[in-house]
Amino acid sequence: MKSVGDCGVVVQLLQDLCRCLLNRLGFAWWARVYCSAEDVTYWLGPFVRRRSLRQSLVLFMADLRLEGSQHLKAQELRTCRREPLTYRGRP
Repeated sequence: MKSVGDCGVVVQLLQDLCRCLLNRLGFAWWARVYCSAEDVTYWLGPFVRRRSLRQSLVLFMADLRLEGSQHLKAQELRTCRREPLTYRGRP
């Protein structure tokens, strides 16, 4: 008999698979955050739902500001993205 914990693991695996598939097809949601003061671009994602991206983006940008980043500009995109997720220079 399966326990509730086993179901949680299965659900998480299915969510990860869905996120990976959507990313490969270019339908996953990503945020590109550019910090002009440091000339650094950060990528946040992939997300299945835009709402989930927006919730995480608020926290991500707050963390960047706490670390001293200034002049942040975020753009939400549906795209396929791979490494690197942080790089110097403009996108």
